[in-house]
Amino acid sequence: MTKQIADEFLGWWIDPASNPDFSRRFAHGFTYRKEPVGLADSGAVWFIEQKLPWSKVDVRSQEVEGDTALIVIEGVDPVTDLRHEISWELVVRGERIVSVVERVDIIG
Repeated sequence: MTKQIADEFLGWWIDPASNPDFSRRFAHGFTYRKEPVGLADSGAVWFIEQKLPWSKVDVRSQEVEGDTALIVIEGVDPVTDLRHEISWELVVRGERIVSVVERVDIIG
């Protein structure tokens, strides 16, 4: 189940309009932290749902161990046209995401 939710999360993050009901996957009281700084929790989810789809996305790694998924991608931000590396650590309980930590680095 964690792998399926991680795949759905990635698709939603890349192009939120592709799965507009995905935010239902977040558990009540979930945490979403952007590092080093940024919006958190429901504010972060709202921001993602407003953004344009990313392009030239390459999944660099996706590992699932128990209830935790680690995902790393590279992609181009449609607003800045800069390439970024983004990584997430998702914790899933049952069919809900309870925690996300997102890290973003500009790489070109």
